[in-house]
Amino acid sequence: MKIVSWNILQGGGRRLTDICGALARWSPDIVVLQEVRRSSAATLNEHLAGAGLNHSFMAETDSASENTLYVASREPVDAGEFVQQRSGLCHILEAQTMGLTVLPMHFPQKAAQVPLFELLLEDSASLLALDCLLIGDLNCGVPFKDSSDKTFTNTRYFQALLEAGWVDLYRRQHGDQARDFTWISPRTERGFRYDHALSSASVAERLTAFSYEHAVREKGLSDHSALILELEGVGP
Repeated sequence: MKIVSWNILQGGGRRLTDICGALARWSPDIVVLQEVRRSSAATLNEHLAGAGLNHSFMAETDSASENTLYVASREPVDAGEFVQQRSGLCHILEAQTMGLTVLPMHFPQKAAQVPLFELLLEDSASLLALDCLLIGDLNCGVPFKDSSDKTFTNTRYFQALLEAGWVDLYRRQHGDQARDFTWISPRTERGFRYDHALSSASVAERLTAFSYEHAVREKGLSDHSALILELEGVGP
């Protein structure tokens, strides 16, 4: 099973056809996208259905210009908001598909992250008992390991997830010394690994591949690299 997660930047705009082309080339079984907009949905659904991902769900927004979360799969998707956000924006979805519980995520910055991290920590015990995957743009990480400098506001919460039992699949595959930056500041050129996949132990045991596709960022399809992972022995 191949899973792709990607922040496509403000709905994709004129880049959307090329974004869909990249997704199709990777031949995923599950796609998780961040910063999708209402205007993106029809194009995404059409292209991904053509690639065999006929089932999808997109979180609702109050405005067509707001970013949201999107998930598509080769098999039926039972999805909804993990929690109703007071802001009206959805930062965490919960989806059941292909034998997995998948929580697509797109975290805001700084203090706004804290309630979301706390919700995940509160529910970690029950989620970790499942074949569960937290995946998406967390806008957080561990200083120097996941950044070219020490700038992360809520590292203690990210580390608390790891201490609770979530497995960082990138580190599982590549080791503690590996470095990959998925977003580069256009102003300072500092790099950050914002895009993560954390899993329960049962999913981590089935990991066979994990990579970041930096070429799509370098070509300007998005300001984020895409995350691609592969699992064996998961699904009905």
